[in-house]
Order: sequence, then C-alpha cells, then structure tokens
Amino acid sequence: MDLIGRRRRDRPAGPPATACAAVPAPAVPAPAGVDRAPAVPRGRAEVPDVPLVEVPFAVVDVETTGGSAAHNFLTEVAVAVFVGGRRVAVFDQLVDPGVPIPPFISSLTGISDATVAGAPPIADVLPELCRHLAGCVLVGHNLPFDVSFLDAALVANDLAPLDQLRVDTLVLARRLLHGAVPNFKLGTLAATLALPNQPSHRALADVLATADLLHWQLGRLAPAGVLRLPQLLAVGGRGSGATGAPCRA
Repeated sequence: MDLIGRRRRDRPAGPPATACAAVPAPAVPAPAGVDRAPAVPRGRAEVPDVPLVEVPFAVVDVETTGGSAAHNFLTEVAVAVFVGGRRVAVFDQLVDPGVPIPPFISSLTGISDATVAGAPPIADVLPELCRHLAGCVLVGHNLPFDVSFLDAALVANDLAPLDQLRVDTLVLARRLLHGAVPNFKLGTLAATLALPNQPSHRALADVLATADLLHWQLGRLAPAGVLRLPQLLAVGGRGSGATGAPCRA
C-alpha cells in the first residue's frame, strides 16, 4: 500500500526524494494594504529580485474525488506556464483515481468513471507534471487545496512535496476587491471582471481563468509599484522553498 492507502507496485530503491520543482521563497510579511509597493527585502539572497515580466508562473488546478487530500484522489490535473503574460506551455491530463468517483462529483465536474477509463494513474503523470512546474512560481486560486492533493500524490510515490514560491490569487482578490464582490469564488470573480476565460470545474478551464485573474491583478498592482517578485510575494505569496533550476516546460 502507498502512503495514502492506495495499492501500488513495488519500486526499486533509489536516491533520496527531491523536490518536484524547487524554487526559493522569501520570508517577507504581508503589508496591510497595496496603496504602494512593499519594499524589496535587503540581504535575502534566496529571494530572486527579478521583474515580474521575467518570472515563469505555473498556474495549477486539480479536480478530485472529494475535498480532503487525506481521503480523496486526483481525477484531473492541469498547469499552464506564463512568462510576461504569454503562455509558453500547457499540460492537461485526466487521471485514474483508482477509486469510484462519487455521483455528486461527476455532476459537478462532468468527470465520471467512464471519463477516466483508460487514463493513467497519477504515478505515470507526475514526471511530466513536475517538468512543467520546475523552476516556476506556483499560482492557484485557493492554492493550498491544489497543493495538498499534489503533495499527497508526490509523497505517495516516494517524491518530496512541492517546495516553491507561491502566489494565491484568492489572497490577492481579497486585498484588491474587498467589498466589491459578493464572494471570492473564481467563478464570481471571472464573471464580475468579465475575464476572457470562465471556470467550469475542469482543470484546464479553471487554470486559464485563474491566469486571467492573475494578470488582471498584476495590472491593478503595477500602479502601486508592485513590479518585482519579492513585492508580489509580500502581497499575495505563500509557502517557502529552496533554490531550483530554471523552468523548462
């Protein structure tokens, strides 16, 4: 059995687990507001002080059999990599969760047992997924949810959890749109802001809507002077990590 209770094939012993896509993270406090840019931290070599237009952002989204990574499993995963607002790579893959998909999940996402019939297990998907994430800053809407499932899959397959800089568009939305929207669900924000892509509870559609939201947010933050990666992380960042290789997607 694997570490999350699923049966898997034995693997030969290998080197110690390494991070799927490590990239450094800052230890900067979030500012009270975004009327002006937070100062770029001094003396923190581990924080890449680069313009946002040069940062590879890997926008991720997952679909699952339920709401808990401890008891549920992935059914679809998608990532799109953007640099300077341009999409440079995309990955979208259905996943066989190894368990029946509950009817209410199928009704919500349109992903049923028949949909994933013949799809690969997550163990076969992780190498290509990690290749797309490598060296990028992770972006998601309510990102801890997506990361919890990805981390569970990585650990279950003898890999280290994700260890990267992270930007949560939900955190940014709460700062930028407080009092302006009825809630901060991705669908509400995409509709209110008339974003080009609308979410649909499918991984790639939600990734593209999240990317649109991120770029709208960056446009709103730019006049306040948020133009470099440490400044963005101070406003809407999560997580920590270690130095990693450039993104090669």
